[in-house]
Amino acid sequence: MALTDEQLEIISDALLPLFQYLEHEAIVDVANRIRESMAYTRSAELKVESMQRMGYSPDRIRAEALKILNADKDFQKTVAENTMEHKKTVKELLQSILKSAQSQKNKVLVDAADMSYFDDLGIWEQGGKKLTDKSFLPQLVDAIRQQASKELKNLTGTTGFKTMSGFEAMENLYRRELDKAMIKVCTGTFSKEQVVYDTVHSLAESGLRTIDFSSGWSMQLDTAVKLAMRTGAHQLAGKITDKNIEQTGENLVRVSTHWGARNTGTGHANHEQWQGRVYFIREGQDYSQEAKRIGQECITSLWYATGYSVDGSSDNDPLGLYGYNCRHRHYPWFEGIYVFPKEDPQPRPVTINGREYDYYAITQKQRSMERSIRALKREREALKSLNMDTKDISTKIKRKIDEYKSFCDVAKVDPKMNRLRYECGTSDLKKSKAWKVYEQAGQDVQKQNEESTWVPQKTSAMKRDPANFRKTTESVSTMDVLDDDMPKFQKATSIEQAIATGKSMTQNGQFVVEGIHLNTVNSFNEAMFNVEQRFGRKLNIAGVKSVKAADAKYHQGSYNPRTGMVSLKGGNSANAMATYQANAEKFFKSGWNASGEVYGTFYHEIGHSVWDDLPIEAKDEIRNLYKETKHAAYEKWMALGGSNSGYSQAEVFGKELSRYALENEQEFFSETFSQIMSGRMKPVSRKVNVMLNKHYKVDNSIEKITESSKILLQEEVVEKAKVFGQELLDNPQLLKYDNGYCISNYVNEKLGYNRKPRVLSAIEFDKISKDKQVLYRGVNGTSNLSAKEMVEQFKDGKFYCGRGIYGNGTYTDTDKTVADYYASGSKDGKVMEMVLADNAKTISFTDIYTEYEKTGIPMIIGDAPEAYQDVIRDVGTYASIKGYDAITLDGFQGKNHVVILNRGKVIVKE
Repeated sequence: MALTDEQLEIISDALLPLFQYLEHEAIVDVANRIRESMAYTRSAELKVESMQRMGYSPDRIRAEALKILNADKDFQKTVAENTMEHKKTVKELLQSILKSAQSQKNKVLVDAADMSYFDDLGIWEQGGKKLTDKSFLPQLVDAIRQQASKELKNLTGTTGFKTMSGFEAMENLYRRELDKAMIKVCTGTFSKEQVVYDTVHSLAESGLRTIDFSSGWSMQLDTAVKLAMRTGAHQLAGKITDKNIEQTGENLVRVSTHWGARNTGTGHANHEQWQGRVYFIREGQDYSQEAKRIGQECITSLWYATGYSVDGSSDNDPLGLYGYNCRHRHYPWFEGIYVFPKEDPQPRPVTINGREYDYYAITQKQRSMERSIRALKREREALKSLNMDTKDISTKIKRKIDEYKSFCDVAKVDPKMNRLRYECGTSDLKKSKAWKVYEQAGQDVQKQNEESTWVPQKTSAMKRDPANFRKTTESVSTMDVLDDDMPKFQKATSIEQAIATGKSMTQNGQFVVEGIHLNTVNSFNEAMFNVEQRFGRKLNIAGVKSVKAADAKYHQGSYNPRTGMVSLKGGNSANAMATYQANAEKFFKSGWNASGEVYGTFYHEIGHSVWDDLPIEAKDEIRNLYKETKHAAYEKWMALGGSNSGYSQAEVFGKELSRYALENEQEFFSETFSQIMSGRMKPVSRKVNVMLNKHYKVDNSIEKITESSKILLQEEVVEKAKVFGQELLDNPQLLKYDNGYCISNYVNEKLGYNRKPRVLSAIEFDKISKDKQVLYRGVNGTSNLSAKEMVEQFKDGKFYCGRGIYGNGTYTDTDKTVADYYASGSKDGKVMEMVLADNAKTISFTDIYTEYEKTGIPMIIGDAPEAYQDVIRDVGTYASIKGYDAITLDGFQGKNHVVILNRGKVIVKE
């Protein structure tokens, strides 16, 4: 008898009104101050009108208008006063909300403990055991309360709105939003009223967010608060069960089961694989007869399977049982007495509007629709406070709620109307509807306390499951906490479908499968999927192939950094995964490998591709860690007696990570990566995980736009160029004058366009290029490099951006005779063959130049352009920042050149 869904919702909803009030006040405050400040823009508007009549470009008009605003002392004074007052307002709001939340949190957790204690009491009474001592509760509640206090403080310390220009901290919000508002007004196409409305809309749609700066992940603040309280209350319930187990000495527990449990990832992160089973807490007893009685193949360790330690002898895994947002519970299992509760089968998938949804996907769609409705309610409440018209948005809210109810009805799930609530009318938490519901729940608990008997509530969840074991949704991340919209891996039903799935997760959009069984491909694809979900990056993998099981040069698999192909020993067998699992467990037990998970080998080989893709500074940090770890292991070995100890250096090193990791720095990294992805990390892997979060995920996913499928608008390209321009002004040493055009080289590095191309053998290249346009590039040697060295540099060396009248980049042609001409100047001339990756984005020269010309940059006269104009002085660099990978001439001026902008989107013939 666990806490019901309804009880958990009540507990986690209790503090939401406070933070929704904070969100509301911030939006309204910013909008009001912008409206006030814009009273000083009349002179700028007059200038705009006169320049429009004279036919000046929008960019020129905006620049002149902003000069006037920046020179207007009254306007500047108003901005300064509003900025200072806004910061003060925000600071006071945050302090007030945090103080109130800390106070009310205590009551929430005390009541949650009471609920959990009486829930647990009923289970023990059913087992014929009497528990009366609850004196440990105050200490337990205090410990969880301190943890929750820290989380709430962290949340309020990283609040802001996520907008097109990135994350905007609360203290800078007014200044940044005003800048954007002024730019809109100065184009002469937006009224002041429209600008205020747009400000409200963008902030309300984003929602006040908390940002994890170590990972770059953002989550709406009300969701984060709810998650923190729900996780805290749930962990309280688990600790109460632990305490009662300690008192009675029980050693068997059952883990609950529920519909829609997370079934992606490996190890502890995959909750579906360990839910609904019986486990032991401590080693030493034979439970084979009990396992046979209940129809379970064996009874294993709770901590080993789920990552949760009842007695505290091991560290709990935040991805496992009782981790972030986990809704599973554990219960005492009385040997020879208890039987598994009868479980209703999980609902079958349903098709809605042509798309099939399983139960997990249904719940994710629900959460997405709920967030959308809350965003509209945020906007409506802000508009009301500003005395603006809300008729249209109220109609939209009603329509969205109807769509939500309709979806739930077709999907045959209950709509969660409490999740649509947005209470911001008062800063007094106790006046909110949510608090009244919570208070009533507390009175129910008190009544149950007085009766000294726990009577389960007859909720809709209990009607569905008489034993009241909850079947709810779960959203556990493979890295900290991810959004509710986390996609779910779908297995392919054919090799063709598996190839398409693989292509979608690779940098080049290219994925080759050779002699691999579908089961193996699906498993490898899921491993790639898990890596992409965790680090937000497409992978530098070109495909997977099988090699003979007897081939001695392959331990389990290998990765070729030149071709990007992963080779798997015996991958053509339908039973390959069972073999990998057995070998993983064997090699892990012997200390040779760092992971005993079935996907451990896959993660290891994928780790090699990640290493190839890491920035230099990240590799240097990992190299240093490898040396430190190796030296520390050597000192331990020497302390044991060195060669006289009976141990090898590898065996001692294996205690830190694995014996295989001692081979070299790259194997060391791949072993840590395999352990990171498998879910149970040793200290050295945790350090590498921190490095990856800093360099690999944040730097290459958040800042670099190359992985984005979005093509930027002209104004977005200009804003991006301004960021680059300012960075070059602040750090001129970033420009390297060694080869190629220095600014384009810098931009390519920022965008990740300098990644190495995929190099395939002649046979493999001819296969994949059969129905594609082959591109040819002719090169001649120079005084410094031979043609052969130039070809090798393009394939595997530093990427230099050449100059050209159709844009800076690497010039190729669809006609081989053109390439032959360029290669004919010397005896050692070479012609390269290549194709663009399937997901490469191209644009014709005439189209990109027409847009580029409208920026006015090509018409700049003189040698003193602004920094951002210097960055995009070339149309090729402009196209790169915009998001294109190549420019095609398509017969313009009789040319059929293709200018390669992004080397990482090219496949080259060996």
